[in-house]
Amino acid sequence: MALVAHSPWMDAPLPKEDIGNSTRIALLLRRADEDYECALFMLDNGYGRAAVSRAYYVAFNLVEALLLSQNIDPSELRHRQIFKAIESCHENGDLDSASFEAYRKLGGARRKADRAETEDVAPELVADAIAWAGVILDNLTPKLRGVTQA
Repeated sequence: MALVAHSPWMDAPLPKEDIGNSTRIALLLRRADEDYECALFMLDNGYGRAAVSRAYYVAFNLVEALLLSQNIDPSELRHRQIFKAIESCHENGDLDSASFEAYRKLGGARRKADRAETEDVAPELVADAIAWAGVILDNLTPKLRGVTQA
């Protein structure tokens, strides 16, 4: 069984100089799309833990893009600080409740999958994680694509 080809830019740090936030947001949107496709591939091929991880990174890339759209540079923040910033976006109405809850749940799913004592992760957790990633992808992508085209 062949694995999905891994794009060289997928995990590379985003460039901070020479490009604007809209270009950085566009790169994060591409990463989110690719991570979602990878999560589905991993699910279909029995890699539950990897599927949950990729689903989490769909959300993580999208919330980083959301922060950039608010002129907050996520590269300067740690995961907990990003969560606090996203919490603020939710409180001020820039992030819908469904996406906020999906992001919160994906964080828990990723921690649970990372700490699994066996190679197997409950199929329900994998399916939920991919569904939560889909919620965020569906809700944030149109808003963020508007930023890249403005």
